[in-house]
Amino acid sequence: MAPVRRLTLIVVAFVAIVLFVALAIGQRDRIRAVFGGAEADYVDTTTYQSVVLTTNQVYFGKLKIDGDVYTLTDVYSLNAAGDTGGTIQLVKRGNELHGPEEPLIIPGRSVLFFENMRPDSQVMQAIAKIRAGQTSTLPPATATPARTPTPSPTR
Repeated sequence: MAPVRRLTLIVVAFVAIVLFVALAIGQRDRIRAVFGGAEADYVDTTTYQSVVLTTNQVYFGKLKIDGDVYTLTDVYSLNAAGDTGGTIQLVKRGNELHGPEEPLIIPGRSVLFFENMRPDSQVMQAIAKIRAGQTSTLPPATATPARTPTPSPTR
C-alpha cells in the first residue's frame, strides 16, 4: 500500500508544479508589474511612443500600459511606397480599408519594445505636419552597410 500512496503523492505534486508553472507563464506580465519592472513607469506621457511589435510592425502614438494590455491612441504608422529607397509616408491610422477605430489595443506578448520619442525627431515633425493638415513623407531610411570582416591568415 505504501508504494501506491507514494506514487500518488509524486503524481499529485508533479501536476501541482505543472499547473503552477503554467499559471505563472500565463500571468508573467502581471507578476512582473507586482514585483517591479513595470513598463508603465517608463512611459513619458508628454510625448509619443514608438511601439515595435514582434511582427516588426511599428506604430506611433500615445501609449498607456495596464498590466499586459498596451493601448495606443492618436496612432500613426509607416507606409513605404515603391521599391527600396522609395519614399516613406507617415499615415494616420483609421483611413485603412477596414476603417479601424481608436484605441489600438495590443496584447503585451505582442510587443517587442517601445520607446519614448524626442520632440525633434523626424516622426514627431511629420505628426505635427499631419495634424496641421499636410501630408508628410519621411526621407528614405539609410542603412549603413555591414563591414565585411577581413579574413585572417591561418597556418
